[in-house]
Amino acid sequence: MMNIKRLMIGTSIATLTCFSAGTALAQQAGSSAFSYDYIDLGYSEGEIFDEDFSAYGFDAAISISPSFFLQGGYSTGESDRSFFTGTGSEPIEVDNYSIGLGYHTPLSRNTDLVAGVSYLGSEGEFAGFEEEGDGYGANLGVRTLLTENFEIEGGINYVDGDDIDGEVGYDVTARLYLTDQVSLNAGYAEIKEQSGVRAGIRLNF
Repeated sequence: MMNIKRLMIGTSIATLTCFSAGTALAQQAGSSAFSYDYIDLGYSEGEIFDEDFSAYGFDAAISISPSFFLQGGYSTGESDRSFFTGTGSEPIEVDNYSIGLGYHTPLSRNTDLVAGVSYLGSEGEFAGFEEEGDGYGANLGVRTLLTENFEIEGGINYVDGDDIDGEVGYDVTARLYLTDQVSLNAGYAEIKEQSGVRAGIRLNF
């Protein structure tokens, strides 16, 4: 049987590297142009060790000080291809979750430097077999408003854990604001043998 745990953790990477800190159009009290309080609903597709996966889920963040915020997310998905089980065929099902701490500081009026660390966990199931895995991730990036309603963000990501040995990748996301509170986003992430695209809607509060 294929290595479910390897695919499981890989799916977590591809999904969670698209995770990003929230932004808003309105200038906040203080020097940052961005909000770090949001919920983001999204759908993602990716290639993990030559297998295609799709997933949907949510990310969220809440400020705990002028410079720090808590962040977390959950997604559920499955492989696009079904595999022979002995009596039939089934996809690999995967649930991913994360929780972490982020930090931000302004570089200019419209640009922030953002860093974070997160615990990553995954649970996979295939043909009655279950696997669990965990690890941690760290990210460093920037986000900037190019216009009053269009943002670009990008960064580098580091992941270590079960079957994932200190891998480094990158992600980039574009965000279009419909209002100060509602935005649409699309992103791409890649790290070693994993890559994924994501689209979603974000509600700032």
